Amino acid sequence: MPQALYVDTGTYQVLIDTGAGTELGAGLAKLTQNLQSAGIRSQDIDIVVITHAHPDHIGGIVAPDGQLTFPNAQWITSEASQLIVAADVFFNEAFDLEHPDWQTGFDLNPQQAAQTRHRLLNQIAGDRTMVIAYHMPFPALGYVRSWGDRYEWEPVLWQFEPDLHQ
Repeated sequence: MPQALYVDTGTYQVLIDTGAGTELGAGLAKLTQNLQSAGIRSQDIDIVVITHAHPDHIGGIVAPDGQLTFPNAQWITSEASQLIVAADVFFNEAFDLEHPDWQTGFDLNPQQAAQTRHRLLNQIAGDRTMVIAYHMPFPALGYVRSWGDRYEWEPVLWQFEPDLHQ
């Protein structure tokens, strides 16, 4: 599955990863087309964040004509830092972090969902890895701390002011 996430901060248009481009077949090279359908031109993207260098995350950096797909963007890479996009692994701070074995109607495979939550919570709490979890309180970016067999969400302070004039 090609990966990309568009964020409009109100000041900047940010793209997290660039999808697969044609790296995994021409049928997946739909990012710029989908952005255009939403009224977003590739030349208007201000920042592109690359989480890691797998083909489904970086294949869309260069267009089929060899030009940069997002020519006006500032490019940010993680260097030695890590960020996990947990997406929908956690739906509710109190529910999923305090009781990771509990299931919701969204868990199509409840046993696998609980195992995934436990594995991910152990990893991110143990490593202190920063996490984006879409359903956590704003800014949905933070860390998880472990307290015995329970976990606690620790949001980061929101301050996003990149210098685009470097």
